[in-house]
Amino acid sequence: MDTARTVMVSETEAWLLDECIRHTAVDGGQPVGKQLLLKVFSLLGEFRDRAAQPYPPTELPMAVTEAEAWAIDYHFNAARLQRADPATIKAARDLLLKVFNVILEFQSRSEMTTGAATAKTAEDDRSRERLQEWRRLMQGDEADRPEPSGESAE
Repeated sequence: MDTARTVMVSETEAWLLDECIRHTAVDGGQPVGKQLLLKVFSLLGEFRDRAAQPYPPTELPMAVTEAEAWAIDYHFNAARLQRADPATIKAARDLLLKVFNVILEFQSRSEMTTGAATAKTAEDDRSRERLQEWRRLMQGDEADRPEPSGESAE
């Protein structure tokens, strides 16, 4: 049985998941989209039901399996999101960073339990490099800013 990790999801992120994930999404021949969307539908209903409360939640927890995390990564088409408004792009980036952390947690746990940290395949290395590159790109806005004058990067 696939273990899950908790991801805190905002209402905007939940709507993005609803828009991007299809119920037919599969991972390794196993359907993941339908179960993931059922979780998203539940979150959206919870946001709606609690909206009238004095202090409605800004985020709610969602359990995500490794296969679901990879499905989110796959279905969030960066080119498509680049045509979106800035608030949507920010929400997508925020959610992807959360998902990348979950994927890296699953990878680390897998390496610890199997002792495979030294026996990497080229494909595993490419996956990790891709995740790290995406993380740098998503956080690039801050990294690209020039340092204040008079201070050095050393």
